[in-house]
Amino acid sequence: LHDGRVVGSVGAQPSDSGPNTYLIANLAVHPDFRRQGIARQLMLAALSKAARHGARCVVLQVNEDNGEAIPLYEELGFDALTTRTTWERTKHSIPDRVKTGYNIHVRPANRMDWLEEMALLEEFRSAGLFWTDPFRVDRIKPSLWRNISNILNARSEERWIAFDSGKVIGWFQIMYRVDLSHQIRLIVRPEHRRDLEQLLLVKALRRLSQRQRHVRIEHPKGEAETLLTQYEFRPIGTLLWMHKSVA
Repeated sequence: LHDGRVVGSVGAQPSDSGPNTYLIANLAVHPDFRRQGIARQLMLAALSKAARHGARCVVLQVNEDNGEAIPLYEELGFDALTTRTTWERTKHSIPDRVKTGYNIHVRPANRMDWLEEMALLEEFRSAGLFWTDPFRVDRIKPSLWRNISNILNARSEERWIAFDSGKVIGWFQIMYRVDLSHQIRLIVRPEHRRDLEQLLLVKALRRLSQRQRHVRIEHPKGEAETLLTQYEFRPIGTLLWMHKSVA
């Protein structure tokens, strides 16, 4: 505050994954008051709060081209975790089916599949995939509370898994949202990535073809760019994800 006027703010709260991880977001300083150390003071206050509440790790996101904020975060001890690009598809054309040269079976996940889903996600999900919506057992394990949570948040979901010779080799999730872009999450075993990513992405887009709404997918920067461009996605932003251990 300056003479009773708000000139800077920052958000800090426990992550959904538990009180040991805090999220810092929306650091902002009024243009007239920048370069006076206010951003640093706000970050130190947020870190202090996280430590007081038992956090062991603090995480944040920042635009990869933010040349003012990134050096500050590095000075405060934050390290880069990953860089992820958000892609958006605004067209509603239906892509053609994809054929592969080997036997892959893709079907909806059922209530008995959650252990195999969890094992795949724990081993192969990329850093940051479920950061702000963290991966936990109760995100996959069937439960009444999960169904209620989706209803209360005006969303629904479906998950599909891909098998080759009885082995789970890929997975995708579609999150349908009433007032936001629908979201696709996609995971493929590395040895099957080239063919299977296209197969599952097209499957998801065909599932979404009747929902006249924008679709978004996050992916590690530099990965699958040709594939996403081929299916009319465009990049809308790239975020550097950073984290810091709290003593």
